[in-house]
Amino acid sequence: MKKNKIKILITGVGGLIGGEFYSQLKSKKISVKGIDINNNILSKKFLYFLKSFKPNVIIHCASHPGGLSFKEPIKNIQVNYIGSVKIIKWCAMNNCKFIFLSSSAVYGNRLKKIKIKENDQLKPETIYGINKLAVEKFIESYSKYKKFDWLIFRLFATFGPGHKPNNYQGIINVIISQLKYKNNLIIKGSLSRTRSLIYVKDAVKLMLNILLKKINRRIINIAGEKYNTVGSLVKCIKKIYNKNFQTQIVKGTPGDPLHSIANVNLMKKLTKMKINYDIYQGINEIKNNRK
Repeated sequence: MKKNKIKILITGVGGLIGGEFYSQLKSKKISVKGIDINNNILSKKFLYFLKSFKPNVIIHCASHPGGLSFKEPIKNIQVNYIGSVKIIKWCAMNNCKFIFLSSSAVYGNRLKKIKIKENDQLKPETIYGINKLAVEKFIESYSKYKKFDWLIFRLFATFGPGHKPNNYQGIINVIISQLKYKNNLIIKGSLSRTRSLIYVKDAVKLMLNILLKKINRRIINIAGEKYNTVGSLVKCIKKIYNKNFQTQIVKGTPGDPLHSIANVNLMKKLTKMKINYDIYQGINEIKNNRK
């Protein structure tokens, strides 16, 4: 793609990944606008906005969080599935490339430490994962009926300072959010759970590099090459924040996988960009950027 001919719209620009996309695109001097999830992607106002801006690429980051999908299943369906389908239909009718931020949640649980490839079995075990997979399937099927370009990025655990502090979104964010207010930590599920993680600046840099090439109709895992246990993350955060907190292990969240480890061979084949941040560097940057 020629940068001077691209007009990009980012949904969910107020979130962790949408905000980073906006920042990196601005630095490349690419025409970009962002809309937050608070500007309802289901509303007519949003469709009028699309018509007036006329993007030729939409990066769809807006999403109802996985950690709330069992508590608010209807909202998860409305935002993550119905909202996405409406945007996809607009893209198909207006020759606009659709970039969908999917999730490792589509793979479901793995009981062994195996690296998951894009063509491995898909068995989501949360409402969030089911909706993400449903959108993927809609994209693949609808693009055969209405010709349009698309990319699907399956993000594994992504972290960074842009995460709003809460107890339901992102393992690193959940741990750090708790430590801000108290000296005890509640972990839902085993400390031996494993996660492929990637710092948000690296994740967006890799996705943008692929997006700006002539690569279409591909599903791509986005993650770091290494993985960590939840226990090692707790130790790392304890060291960086210099806090001697107590850790309490309680029953896990429904659908939360024991192992979620990415095979990133395809990602490495499509982009030669290198990952700059390890876990320590990323968590340090969160500490320095959050007050």
